[in-house]
Amino acid sequence: MFVGGEARYLRKYDGVDLGTLTGQAFFLGPNFFLRLSKSLAISGAWSVQVAGHATEVPGAFDLTNFTRQQATLRVEYNF
Repeated sequence: MFVGGEARYLRKYDGVDLGTLTGQAFFLGPNFFLRLSKSLAISGAWSVQVAGHATEVPGAFDLTNFTRQQATLRVEYNF
């Protein structure tokens, strides 16, 4: 079993040229990996937005372009 933490910084742009920033967010949270057998494992992560800012909207978080919380759960099978 492995338990750890993750940090992610995401930015969103309006357009292909990356010239207009519309928002940014910083996520923190725990993650895990558990091997159930030689060929089966599960892993997952849960992150919460701890900082961010949308360019046109006042506030401490960017809830216009990003969610407040993100979760991932994977079932992995190797054959």
